[in-house]
Amino acid sequence: MINFLGIVPAREGSKGIKNKHLIKINKIRVIDYTFKNFTNSKLLKNLIISTDDKKLIKYAKKYNVIIPFLRPKKISGDDTPMEDVIIHLFDWCKKNYYLPKNFILLQPTSIFREIKDINNAIKKYLKQK
Repeated sequence: MINFLGIVPAREGSKGIKNKHLIKINKIRVIDYTFKNFTNSKLLKNLIISTDDKKLIKYAKKYNVIIPFLRPKKISGDDTPMEDVIIHLFDWCKKNYYLPKNFILLQPTSIFREIKDINNAIKKYLKQK
């Protein structure tokens, strides 16, 4: 079975909602929807967070997720392309962890995403090679 690395980009400093990853919706923190997806997945080997949010790092430590670094401010702005965040993370993985062959980006604000959505995306990716 092919395993995927889940990548969660969760920067601090939302213009719209302060601390949006830690607010509760239906009594569940926004970030917990992503953690729940990871926990229930058989296809995600590990979950890694790229963030500059110290509160989120402190909160996420109680979960089985990888929190490798505090994301540099230069790639934490409103206009930072996601590509830059992923390249930075992969550079770290290559030096300190492993460079994943397969990964899936899990935006933490996608609270309506279900595990079946992740599994279907992975299956489609594998089918189309």
